[in-house]
Amino acid sequence: LLQFLYFIDWAQVHMAMVKPIPRSAGGMGPRPAPPVARFQPYPSEGKQVVVVKKVEKPVVVMQSVWDLPYDVVERRCVEHQARNLNRPLHPTFLSSRCLWVKNPIDSAAIRPAFYPRKADKTLPQPPATEGTINIRAFIVTGISPDESLHVLHRVTAVFSKVEQTIQAYGGLTDSEDPAKHQKFLTERVAAQTGVAVPSWSPLIELLYNDGKRTIFYVPNGLSGDVQFAPSPGTSPTVSSLIDLIDCKIECTSLNKDLWELLTASDAYDEYMKRDMTERIRMMLLENKIKMEESEQAAIDHEEAVRNEQARREQDVIDRLAACKEREKNMRSSWIIEDEGKTDRQKKELNDQRAIEIQKLEAEAKSIQICDEKIEEKMYEVTLKENNEALVSFQYFDRPKGIACGLGTISRTRLTSLLLSLRLPELNTQRKAQDLLDASLPLGARVPYPAVCTDIINHD
Repeated sequence: LLQFLYFIDWAQVHMAMVKPIPRSAGGMGPRPAPPVARFQPYPSEGKQVVVVKKVEKPVVVMQSVWDLPYDVVERRCVEHQARNLNRPLHPTFLSSRCLWVKNPIDSAAIRPAFYPRKADKTLPQPPATEGTINIRAFIVTGISPDESLHVLHRVTAVFSKVEQTIQAYGGLTDSEDPAKHQKFLTERVAAQTGVAVPSWSPLIELLYNDGKRTIFYVPNGLSGDVQFAPSPGTSPTVSSLIDLIDCKIECTSLNKDLWELLTASDAYDEYMKRDMTERIRMMLLENKIKMEESEQAAIDHEEAVRNEQARREQDVIDRLAACKEREKNMRSSWIIEDEGKTDRQKKELNDQRAIEIQKLEAEAKSIQICDEKIEEKMYEVTLKENNEALVSFQYFDRPKGIACGLGTISRTRLTSLLLSLRLPELNTQRKAQDLLDASLPLGARVPYPAVCTDIINHD
């Protein structure tokens, strides 16, 4: 322990003497702060308004560490921070429980899109709640069909703005029963917004060192235009998921509600990453099967060509052997036929036989390998863009300053994502790379729009 403390002391002194090289010069200087989230009021009608800040040149965000496994539920303070490096911890935060891990695969990715609208009516002030467990709703839409924007701009979160405080809808309770939590949250959200949520899925539980807890749930079953009514002192607010993820705040006891909302957005982002990674894995497996079938079809065709060529060569050999056999039989019969004949008769017969031999030799010379080209099989294939796979790849393509991504993703990042699923068939880096090599074109970066296609017709 003393040696370790000496080492820490030496490292602090040493690092204090070294001036960090700025990142512009290729060093490891301080990373520029991410932009602050741009919260927007509700659009009264029409499409959802999302502001994308334009810059002169898109910046590719490089990943310095590999993705961590998705299936870890209990996460202590250090591991929680390791998964959210850009999000400082709240001073009283102790640990988290990622409840979304137990939700079914693809439950976040297939969430139906709904469009939040501001209702004309105003609700009365909901009654105050008391308790030690804070139950909150992370109201988030599914992926909207607007393909002109990045997928992270097509997912919208809805929350409440109370004076200068941003917080999720919900309240306090003392009940420990998850079923009662969902019932309480349904009643509370209906009283705060006028929206009736059919059911809820658990998202994340945050634990603090003072014994308090905050549990977030995600709504299910909302679709179409959903009217959110304000209550006295509160204003419904919307923001894209990417703005919440990139939002940077200082963690103090005064903005705990906002920190919890942003932490819930990080949890939902990881929830979506798991589902999108699983979709990518399934697409890679389908591509691998298609490529194996294509390779097998090419091998079968080559074998058929070789067999046809061998059949033609054997046919020539058989025909030449038949000609020689006919000539041999003819000469044998002529020997028997010449017995007892005069020289003059033999001479007349030999002249006729010479003509027959010439015809037979001409027939033998005409026999050769058929050089006719073997007909190749032609297929009519109809391709269709696989939008589901395209969205899955685009979810991890997050350059700053460009609306729809670069259209490429690092092969190393794909390997990291596959390993983060922790499946038995993908438990080593070699297995993950073999799946990528068997399913995608070679190269350090994969142009994913070119491989996100499905064969819908094959004649």
